[in-house]
Amino acid sequence: MGKLSRFICLEPLEKRLFFLSLGWILFTRFALTIFPFKKTLALVESQAKKYLKNPKATSGEISVARLAWLISRAAHIVPGSTCLVQALAGKIIFASQGINPKFHIGVNMQEKHDLEAHAWLTLDGEVILGQMPNLSKFKPLSGASLLDI
Repeated sequence: MGKLSRFICLEPLEKRLFFLSLGWILFTRFALTIFPFKKTLALVESQAKKYLKNPKATSGEISVARLAWLISRAAHIVPGSTCLVQALAGKIIFASQGINPKFHIGVNMQEKHDLEAHAWLTLDGEVILGQMPNLSKFKPLSGASLLDI
């Protein structure tokens, strides 16, 4: 089954959330290119809070895993949709459904003093977006450390 056929088979809510994801991924990708990280993070948190006060749907209408899948599919369309872009956009998109995940950035110092970073979202201690096999090698930065980036 082709990509278009799979899209056509999506439920109306899933199509709406796919396009919402695409929009917020484009927004965060663009925001990270023109604003400092701190400003982009503040914009994301502000929008997520607005959605959480008045979610568009209840979290029972779509599973967390399905919503994460839609976000990752939409990210494949936008060039440069890194884990950071996806996690920031995901924070807003999950909030639109009344779900409030925790945003994480972790760092890993590799040999030869190379720095590697990864961003992900968790809900109730479980990774919901940004899972990777070696995630445990990343040391999460604290909230205060995030604001220093």
